Amino acid sequence: MYHNGDLIRVQCDSGFTLETDNGGKVVECTKNGWSPSPKCVTKGCDYIRIENGRMTEYLEWYKPFPKWEGQTIDFRCDHGFVPANQQTGQTWQRAACINSRYVPEPKCLKICDPSIHFDHGRFIHHDYILEGNNITFVCDSGYSPANQQSTITCTQKGWSPAPRCILTEIQLHGIPECIVSD
Repeated sequence: MYHNGDLIRVQCDSGFTLETDNGGKVVECTKNGWSPSPKCVTKGCDYIRIENGRMTEYLEWYKPFPKWEGQTIDFRCDHGFVPANQQTGQTWQRAACINSRYVPEPKCLKICDPSIHFDHGRFIHHDYILEGNNITFVCDSGYSPANQQSTITCTQKGWSPAPRCILTEIQLHGIPECIVSD
């Protein structure tokens, strides 16, 4: 039981915030009830920085956040990156605020190009590969993958490790015969 003038601090469950955020989250018992009313509402979605991408200029400039349940943001990825939800072919993508997070997550992934050329080898697969995915390459006859590793990973900085084929060393037992013809 609280009396006129009593103060309480309100803490909302995770994913919720006090409807009237007064900074200290303190409400007072008055003759007319609690002031402000201690009502917890869905938190919404805050401004986020999109690595290797950006939101529309309006959202970046004015930052009208938080976005409430069901509201959307539009974003695009920088050149060489695509949205994690892989909706290629579209310049702008849309994400909705659902349960205090954006769906799909506004995240941009690096595109690695398997059509690049490297000495004495080639990729088996020719479609682009997204960050986090692996690809296998083969070396020309007489060459082998450096460090015996023919599978590499697309990372935010490109291929890791870089595809490289080295001359295969031949193990000889004794001196090989060399025939010289005229």
